[in-house]
Amino acid sequence: MHLRTERLEAVAELSASLAHEIRNPLASIRSSVEKLAHSAGASQDELDRGPTSDPDLDAARELTSEGTRALMSGMVPRAIDRFRDATLAAPSYPDAWRGLGLAYERLDRPADARRAYARYLRVAGSAPDAPEVRRRVAELETPSVLESPR
Repeated sequence: MHLRTERLEAVAELSASLAHEIRNPLASIRSSVEKLAHSAGASQDELDRGPTSDPDLDAARELTSEGTRALMSGMVPRAIDRFRDATLAAPSYPDAWRGLGLAYERLDRPADARRAYARYLRVAGSAPDAPEVRRRVAELETPSVLESPR
């Protein structure tokens, strides 16, 4: 009975996760990174703490987390503010730049999104999602018929 309950819980969790990932690509990427880190043997405390205890990096992580929550809640301007603050706190923290790119994309600001993604690729060019980000940049470089100059 216990095994059946665990299986049902796992299926429910997978279904909810899949639905959320379809609606929000950032969550999917973050989940994949966490799964890779866990499979490499990192504990949750190590993931939360990260490789250093640099106060600026810790602040950037917290601001990026707030930005991600705001973005997932549809509060895009607030997300942009948090991601910008994170990039100022720790300019080499890639997650903040990627989040900023996503937020600018949501606001239909392709030039700003391209700049944020370019910075992300400079600081995390070998990241597993780098090919996907490069594809997004290429798509943003192709002007839309409906896009007006800013």
